[in-house]
Amino acid sequence: MSKSEAQKFWPIYNAYEEENDALRDEMRAQRKDINLNDLSESEANNLLNNMVQSNEKRLQLYNQYVKDLKKIIPAKKINHS
Repeated sequence: MSKSEAQKFWPIYNAYEEENDALRDEMRAQRKDINLNDLSESEANNLLNNMVQSNEKRLQLYNQYVKDLKKIIPAKKINHS
């Protein structure tokens, strides 16, 4: 990666990692202190729906990350990062 590419890459990567970590923390917080054996079927279903939504957010974040990277570096280099 050239110096110019690196200067553009790192801010995008760091923002992606920060947002991804926040989403991961959010997912952990949803499950923290929950005794799965004590959940009603309705509560378990809500928890699953929340997890699916969180994973959809993470996928959207990743797709945007790749889209942003494609603006600054070739796809071959993205595949190596």
